[in-house]
Amino acid sequence: YKGTLGIQPEGIPMLNGYQYATLIKEELLTVNNRTNYEQINFNPDYVNYNLYNKNTNWLKEIIQPGWINEHNFSVSGGGEKASYRVSTTMKGETGTTMGSASGLFTARAILDYYVSDKLRISSELSYSRGNVDRSYGGIIDLAKRKMPNMSIWQLDAEGKSTGAYYTPVDAFQGSGTSYYNPVAMAHLAINNVVNNRISPIFRITYKPVKTLGYDAIVSFDMSNDQSVSFVPEEAIGAAWTNASANKATLGNSEFYVVHTENKLVWNPDLG
Repeated sequence: YKGTLGIQPEGIPMLNGYQYATLIKEELLTVNNRTNYEQINFNPDYVNYNLYNKNTNWLKEIIQPGWINEHNFSVSGGGEKASYRVSTTMKGETGTTMGSASGLFTARAILDYYVSDKLRISSELSYSRGNVDRSYGGIIDLAKRKMPNMSIWQLDAEGKSTGAYYTPVDAFQGSGTSYYNPVAMAHLAINNVVNNRISPIFRITYKPVKTLGYDAIVSFDMSNDQSVSFVPEEAIGAAWTNASANKATLGNSEFYVVHTENKLVWNPDLG
């Protein structure tokens, strides 16, 4: 067994809500002399004041400790005529970004059978299954740009969380499809790929005389990938009629390869 803990470094300090609003208003003042945008004014009379008076560290909200757990098992044995080796590995990983994880299982079995001193038959079977969950839509980059004075959660009249993510259709920064809620996207969106691969190999080694040998190899390689992605309406700021809301994709790909090799080896005794 092997276990590993990964922690994402702090990175550059992020502005809090008030610092962000002050910076933006100073920039606007130099451009168009207009700063009366309600969502960055911290005005208690604004109807959505409680939704835009926060100090949200979006990057911190989607970062988590990453764990890698790996289990290995192997056994080998045999006798005068045959030998075998079997090994398996199970590996699970939780990424440092919420919504990212992976799992991998591999198994390998090898059997060598000596029919005689001149003939050996070998077989090998390898199988792997991988399952990868990826964060959807570049949420790390967006978390660094998302306005920190915005609330993660939808709030009621008393300023208490309703349990639903706050994903406005339009906000100061832009549309809800471009500047969506990174926390909602990390928890609700799906971006998954599953791979299955099997590779059997068969070998024959025949040496009728000391100076002459024949090797034959036949191998197969079969692989299948299935991908699924889904962005629910609750993860972005868009009406259910928008093409980006409840968008789902399904993909499937596979390949099949056969490889054969034949070798006749002659090692004459020239001495």
